Amino acid sequence: MLEGVMISVIIPTHKRADLLAYELERIYMQKGVDFEVIVVNDIVEADKTDSIVERFPGIIYIKDDKIQGPSNKHKAGFSLSKGEYLYMPDDDDYLTDEYFFKKAVDKLREDEKLAFVSGNVAISHEFQDKARNFIKNTQINILGRINGAKYLQGFQSRLQKPYSTVSTIYRKKAFVEMGANEMQEMSDSSMYMLALLWGDAYILKEVVAVYRIRESSLTSNASYSFMMNVIEQKEKLYFLSKNRINNPSKFWYNQFRVSYNFFPDKSIDNRLKMINWGIMHAHGSVYMYIFCFVQFLKLHLKRIRIS
Repeated sequence: MLEGVMISVIIPTHKRADLLAYELERIYMQKGVDFEVIVVNDIVEADKTDSIVERFPGIIYIKDDKIQGPSNKHKAGFSLSKGEYLYMPDDDDYLTDEYFFKKAVDKLREDEKLAFVSGNVAISHEFQDKARNFIKNTQINILGRINGAKYLQGFQSRLQKPYSTVSTIYRKKAFVEMGANEMQEMSDSSMYMLALLWGDAYILKEVVAVYRIRESSLTSNASYSFMMNVIEQKEKLYFLSKNRINNPSKFWYNQFRVSYNFFPDKSIDNRLKMINWGIMHAHGSVYMYIFCFVQFLKLHLKRIRIS
């Protein structure tokens, strides 16, 4: 569906053809809004993804082994997008509300200051032992319209972020004007914060999608280099926030703390490197110094116990 091209759907993919097929089926069921779909694959040899993409009309399909990682794939799709709005899900999640695109676009057209509209999700916990699988609906602690600066100040501390990006439509103008294509790491949290630096948000009450958590997901396998890219990107967002929120130092501490606690790698050396970086980049935040000092002591005590 291309006529009008109101929404550009950008999907980075990597060896998940079957999951991608199901996601595309749900996207093509959306009613009331025109859209384009851009799939970005970093595998150039023929694979099952090629035949999946051919089943759906009008898909712009990019194959390039130099476009490594979700961030670079998002950038590649972003540079080709023609829509006024953006939808950028992972390749393993999927929509459940066939009117979500229309609901989001209606809100964005009503209010030019909205940077994004998001809904809630059902989280699908998926394990190799399928008997352990379960799905649970969620509700973040925001409902309706919220000021961008207020949301940004409490982002991921007092105020929850939407789960992933499967439940969100962004205003492309917000990303263009805030320089999204120059982002070092287009993680979901960084995209949300960049959008909130531009404008406000609206959170729908409805569950609109399913967000999968799998044993092989990035959530459980994020590398040190990926996490440091995320933290360095958040530092750039901190500099941008300094004249827009009341307490940028606390915001920066919260973002560093969240990323450190999210990091799944239990290696003492990698965690110490991250903490040492935090001390060097505390930017005068007392909260940051205290947090890093406490973590530094814990890691050294752990090393002593192990030895």
